[in-house]
Amino acid sequence: MNYIKEMNSFYYQIELNPLSSSAVALWHTLMHINNKTGWKQQFTVAASVLRIKAGLKESSFKRAREELTEKGYLSYQSRGGNLAAVYQMQSLSSIMDHSSVYSENQSRDQQANHSMAPLIKQNETKKKQNNTTTTDAIAFYQDNFDQIRPYIANELLDWITNVGDSIVLEALKIALNRGKANWGYVKSILQDWDKKDVTSIDDIRAEQSAFKNLKRQKKPNNRKTKQEVIPDWFKERASKKQLPNKQSLQLEQVGVADLLAKYRRNKALG
Repeated sequence: MNYIKEMNSFYYQIELNPLSSSAVALWHTLMHINNKTGWKQQFTVAASVLRIKAGLKESSFKRAREELTEKGYLSYQSRGGNLAAVYQMQSLSSIMDHSSVYSENQSRDQQANHSMAPLIKQNETKKKQNNTTTTDAIAFYQDNFDQIRPYIANELLDWITNVGDSIVLEALKIALNRGKANWGYVKSILQDWDKKDVTSIDDIRAEQSAFKNLKRQKKPNNRKTKQEVIPDWFKERASKKQLPNKQSLQLEQVGVADLLAKYRRNKALG
């Protein structure tokens, strides 16, 4: 299967035929596990694992599985004992391809008189999409971030299409290492790289190195000027010395006053 094509087809299908949030979560989980198996036609997985990864209670899980089965998104076969059920995912992109054969034939007839350049460009785009059979970024997100939501999945796919799977995966790793495991932070990293025209892993390494150097240059000098530490006992002794000095000054002033009074008495008598 082509992971990106299946995701796009899935969201196109649920626009026409909506699913419950539990069914959407379970479908994403099963697709993720099927991707890990290398897109085997049939695979087994324990119900407990599916419930944990999809964040569903047992009753919600059973209803979601039945909903996906009834609407043709998957088929499964329960096995007795403690054996895990066998699942098979329905390729939604192949269904859409078959249903659009007639419209594609009409489109070819209408374009017969047009230039061949747009057709060549369209074929090159299809080949490029077909070469992408899986995406590590989506798998990494499902393993390490919160449950993927339809809106986030659409944005994630758009970024993968525009900048490439490896760039998105690197942004996810950086966000996780910084303790910011949320799509908003990842998107801010991608938007910053887009403004700086970062288009490869080498560009990312160079940008991170330049950022570290700039941060190192702006870092203030942590060396503090040494100041002489005055002990408390010295301060206390100095304060005690101030008191006698004041008292001696007062005594000196009293002595001068006595001498002046004595001088005036002697002068009066003489």
